[in-house]
Amino acid sequence: MKFPSLGLLLALIALPQVSQAWWNDDWTSRKKISLDTTITGADTKEPMTDFPVLVRLHPGNFSYFSEVNKDGNDIRMMADDKTPLKFQIEKFDGVNEMALVWVRQPNITPGANTDGFYMYYGNEDAPKPAAGNDVYSDDFVAVYHFSDEAGPPQDATAYANHGDVTTAQPDPTGWIGGALKFAGTASLSIKPAPSLAIDPQKGWTFAAWIKADQLVGDTYILSAVSGPNEIALLTRNNMLIARYSVNGQVVETAPADLGQPGQWHHVGVVLRSDKVELFLDGANTSSVPVAAQAMNPQIILGASAAGGNFQGSMDEVQISKVQRHVDWMKLLHRSQSPDFMVTTMGQDESGEA
Repeated sequence: MKFPSLGLLLALIALPQVSQAWWNDDWTSRKKISLDTTITGADTKEPMTDFPVLVRLHPGNFSYFSEVNKDGNDIRMMADDKTPLKFQIEKFDGVNEMALVWVRQPNITPGANTDGFYMYYGNEDAPKPAAGNDVYSDDFVAVYHFSDEAGPPQDATAYANHGDVTTAQPDPTGWIGGALKFAGTASLSIKPAPSLAIDPQKGWTFAAWIKADQLVGDTYILSAVSGPNEIALLTRNNMLIARYSVNGQVVETAPADLGQPGQWHHVGVVLRSDKVELFLDGANTSSVPVAAQAMNPQIILGASAAGGNFQGSMDEVQISKVQRHVDWMKLLHRSQSPDFMVTTMGQDESGEA
């Protein structure tokens, strides 16, 4: 009978110790969070970097809210090798046992379930973590969680492209956390800024969750206008359409069916140098050829400058100054939806603190 060498045995023993090493003894507990990009999860084929993963905590997957500080300030996110990961707490409610945390995952492997990180908690003396704007890479130029209780919505990125003027109202019943309610006469405007400028060679991406209360006529989810040029995402009755206008010349994608009002959908538009792509619930439903132009747009959500007010709710708007690929849009949809098992919660572990 052949026996493995001593060196091999030592290597095998060392592997789990490296991956499970405790980060800091001042923290009493941790939970492993795994990512699934196989067909049973996100079903992606392309590698991704610096993706903001949404972690939803609730009594069904986390039983230790009482062991976390009341504002969640002892939460820390760590890679297997104890590298700190950037994160942002959108909401932590220990009383009602619900939390929303965004984690910047440096690398996501396609078609695998080997990626993940640890959430550490249980340190009464933990200093307050950073604001978390750096959970979003430089390619994100505006992100709106709509968790603000009052005032114009705040940008969650480091660019601080906060909402300028809004007549929309906070809606606590969003798809993820809070949402913004558009009552048919409301809108949200965002001033032009250098960080919001569109480079036609790099492209541009808009993504959001919407729930329409009514689907009648043309209503605007997005209107990004710069002079005679515009990128728009709109509903036409129960259809979703992306529109691109250059010097009065207008092209539209083929429509995608939104079904009946009252349903949440993930919608998006991607501008590439040679085409505009329409996305509905993570799928690229159609595209139309264009010659992309440089723009420094004013962005209006929920309407256009000429009207066409959307009636419904909007949640988790993400705007990027690059063209996102198809798998990125699919992962946005699936990782932000409880209908897909993209994130899996492991058992809670105790340390020596």
